[in-house]
Amino acid sequence: MAHGSGWAIGGWLDREAAAVLRTALSPLAAPQPAEDGTADPRTVDQRQGDALVELARRMLGTGTLPTEGGIRPHITVTVPLTVLESRLGTGLLDFGDDTLAGAIAAEDARRLACDAHLACVVIGGRSEPLDVGRGSYTVPRHIRRALKQRDGGCAFPGCTVPAQWADAHHVAHWADGGITALSNLVLLCPRHHTLLHSSEWEVTITDGFPLFHPPPWIPGGPRRNRLHRPDLLPDG
Repeated sequence: MAHGSGWAIGGWLDREAAAVLRTALSPLAAPQPAEDGTADPRTVDQRQGDALVELARRMLGTGTLPTEGGIRPHITVTVPLTVLESRLGTGLLDFGDDTLAGAIAAEDARRLACDAHLACVVIGGRSEPLDVGRGSYTVPRHIRRALKQRDGGCAFPGCTVPAQWADAHHVAHWADGGITALSNLVLLCPRHHTLLHSSEWEVTITDGFPLFHPPPWIPGGPRRNRLHRPDLLPDG
């Protein structure tokens, strides 16, 4: 049910169904301290809700769900190129069945566009769609395989999320002229992908590997994630 800027979800499960769902959600709902060491500010209910979304996100990523209208279920965002370039304005988020879901901020649209299937639509003077170009993936499979080999999983320091659940983030966004190449990409889980787009954390590719630069108020300087690649060079 739609409610304000989101959807309210409620229901009742029998004991077996509840046990299945709670078992699946438990590892995804564990508290996650912030990067500065402070405790996870989310309530138990908020963590459970986030875990349910993450569970659905991972299932969508497998490509094994039944088709609807001949295509796999997917999230659709319609956004003008000018919004992606200027980081001002909003994009329009639809459900996979093209049911209207609402507006999202420009930076959220940029994050979703990092590793997505893109289709260019030419609009006429009266907002009439004149032409829909062939869709293309911003990160082709061979580069994705190279990213998996290099990063091993989410490259953010301390993150244990494996590569199959991570997004390919453009260090310099393609809307700003960034190229889709290994030297401009890094694997990030949804949580840390959002962090890179919404905070002062930055990432560079230094000596061939991702190096993360925290905001000034977080001590310790630049750092890397050695959990997936213990053979990495020292930090900095």
